[in-house]
Amino acid sequence: MSITYEEALSTLTSMFGPPWTQDALDAVLRHHEGHMENTVETVLSHGDGDPTDLVERLARPPPEVSNDEELARSLAAEAEAEAA
Repeated sequence: MSITYEEALSTLTSMFGPPWTQDALDAVLRHHEGHMENTVETVLSHGDGDPTDLVERLARPPPEVSNDEELARSLAAEAEAEAA
């Protein structure tokens, strides 16, 4: 049985009280593409930390993605320079 996104968010809101807001839980749930178990695990593992800190951290791309992007841009620039 599957639940809707709204039902998942409502469940999370009832599970986690202040300082967790519906907006913060929505951001974490969206980060996990609606996967409840992963969202609950992330919130629980964050512990007593400020929910805003977690939301901000999840919004940033992982460092390896940034490094991969830099490498791809560098390789593309080299290929363009060689082709010219």
